[in-house]
Amino acid sequence: MKARLYAKALKEVLEKAPQKKVKGIALRLKLLLKKRGDLRHLPSVLKEFEEFWIERKGKLARVALAKSQSVELKAKLVSKLRKIGFQYKEEIQPEVIGGLAIFFGKEYLIDNTVRSKLAKLHG
Repeated sequence: MKARLYAKALKEVLEKAPQKKVKGIALRLKLLLKKRGDLRHLPSVLKEFEEFWIERKGKLARVALAKSQSVELKAKLVSKLRKIGFQYKEEIQPEVIGGLAIFFGKEYLIDNTVRSKLAKLHG
């Protein structure tokens, strides 16, 4: 919960800040977390912030998988998504069974999962 609040505050500050001040703001956040004894939350804050920032830009590709994919396959997918202007976000969903589904924002979907193929067969 704390991480989400820090991330939201960071997002609000950075949206108004010029590019040249971003590094200084990030350093001040780290010092603030250390001073408050919340430095252990920094990785979570950065993860939450990344999600806020990507959602704000509206260019998030959520990839649903049954289990984590190989490093090589993930690197290829991340590279292809970046070429078309999307950021990669992996979501492990065991109910997918196999394959993957890619959601581009809320508008477009590529569904190549075993679950969807079984549903088509069931008809």
